[in-house]
Amino acid sequence: MKYLLYTFEIWSILSIIGLILIYFRRDVHVINEDWKLVKAKQNKALLFFTMLMVFLILPFSIPYSLAHFRKN
Repeated sequence: MKYLLYTFEIWSILSIIGLILIYFRRDVHVINEDWKLVKAKQNKALLFFTMLMVFLILPFSIPYSLAHFRKN
């Protein structure tokens, strides 16, 4: 059980780091517009599912954000 809790904590920290890195990118306005569109067109159950998926995917965005920073 501790392994699962540690994994969740590490994943949460990585998700927060991924979210912070996204907001330092130059194309953050595109992400914000996409997020507003997603929020406007979904009911609460689908929005919850979308937020869960974002939580699971955000750590994978860290290398892409770092590559974006290195490029610019």
